[in-house]
Amino acid sequence: MMLSKEEITRLNEQAVYETKKQYEIFASDLEKGVCPMCKGKLSSFTLEHPCMHWLLRPRGFKKKHFHFVYENFNLFRIDSFLRWLAHASGALRNVNDIRDESGHNKIFEVTIVYRNLEWTLSCAENCSSTTKIPPHYHFQMRIDGHSFIKFSDHHIPLTTDDLLCLEAIKGKIDGVKYRNIFGAGFQELTDTVEPEQLLDVMQSTISESESEFSMTTMLEAEPGKTISGDDIAQMISRSQELKIPFAKLVKEIPNTLATTIVSPSDGLIKKAGRQPRSSKRR
Repeated sequence: MMLSKEEITRLNEQAVYETKKQYEIFASDLEKGVCPMCKGKLSSFTLEHPCMHWLLRPRGFKKKHFHFVYENFNLFRIDSFLRWLAHASGALRNVNDIRDESGHNKIFEVTIVYRNLEWTLSCAENCSSTTKIPPHYHFQMRIDGHSFIKFSDHHIPLTTDDLLCLEAIKGKIDGVKYRNIFGAGFQELTDTVEPEQLLDVMQSTISESESEFSMTTMLEAEPGKTISGDDIAQMISRSQELKIPFAKLVKEIPNTLATTIVSPSDGLIKKAGRQPRSSKRR
């Protein structure tokens, strides 16, 4: 059975709507100190009821208990939970999924920060296709910058659903794209949203520490014409006053051709990716 484009669009819109409702409940529970998954307190730790909120390290949780988490929740459920934690704090810069900051053989790698906690999930080509060890991924957790769970501590099995998502990420499934709605990092956001759409929702900020994006705009005069310095100064002043990005207003400057490069701000967290053993030795 083939779905029409209209039906696919309707189903996608419905999925986004349902996910939005779930995210709103998630953020509300989090604010109350309640786990959005098990509905217990975020500070609770009971071996009989494993939950992803253990990754917030409630009292009693030790690294030896981590296997209870990944045995009950797969890679992409853990990934989504942690991303939503980071986004609930209102900071896109707390999710680093930039491909260029990972090794060329990485299928999936992301570093996520929430308060004093940092998690990295990593899966390379040889992790998902190895014949010596079942398909797996690696996990790292740091607390206040200190190692709590190391990449080398576990080879965490990939589930059938995980492998399907990885195939979608690699573009191996026609017509299917993997998206983390309300949990996107910089890479996923720029892959799925047009620059013009980003500009429409951006606001300028004076503080670099609060910014999510950095924009560099290059101006060039149209052939045979000149650009007024006064017009540029006036538009910069207007940008600061209205908190509208200069890149969005620059098209109003007469005789101007503009190119804007959007990149992560300096406030984006550094990716704590897993490096091959050989490079560690070097």
